[in-house]
Amino acid sequence: MGWYNVGSLFLGLVALILPSAGILLSKRTKLNSGVLSAVSMAACAIAIYLQMVYHQHLINIDDMSALLDTHQAVTMIAGGLLAVTLVLNSVNLMFNRKTK
Repeated sequence: MGWYNVGSLFLGLVALILPSAGILLSKRTKLNSGVLSAVSMAACAIAIYLQMVYHQHLINIDDMSALLDTHQAVTMIAGGLLAVTLVLNSVNLMFNRKTK
């Protein structure tokens, strides 16, 4: 069940790297910023969903101590991931709209 956490971490990084790459590479290549933003938001949503599934797994196996130990941190990190992903994607879309 640790794969949920690994998958969530990987997809969270993808969600942050894609719009950053769109911003940094916008002058050098012709990247479609709309597609990058859509894939980034999908990766963010799936990463948060995997954490929800992992929490459901902890409830199913009655591991309440692990759930109570981690739920606050997971909630804060998921909210931060969502906020930063939204900001990066907005900047990516605005930056690429101005440069083209």
